[in-house]
Amino acid sequence: MQSKAAWNFDEAPWRGSPRLLASLQIDYADGHTEVIGTDESWKCAVGPVQFNTIYGGEIYDARLDQAGWDTAGFDDKKWKS
Repeated sequence: MQSKAAWNFDEAPWRGSPRLLASLQIDYADGHTEVIGTDESWKCAVGPVQFNTIYGGEIYDARLDQAGWDTAGFDDKKWKS
């Protein structure tokens, strides 16, 4: 959801729905490097943050928090690709 902004900034042609393209480079102490990038294996799910804008604030529904989502072994079978 895009909020209204001054001077119709919310209608600017370069604005759109949020997307993610990421590349994480890990440099290990032993000298080797690992790169983890976004691809088809990544998953997502609805979380507790329902709305967030710099001007409109944030709506957070704690009932939607998924305990342990950020730990190893979390069951993400219900998450979407």
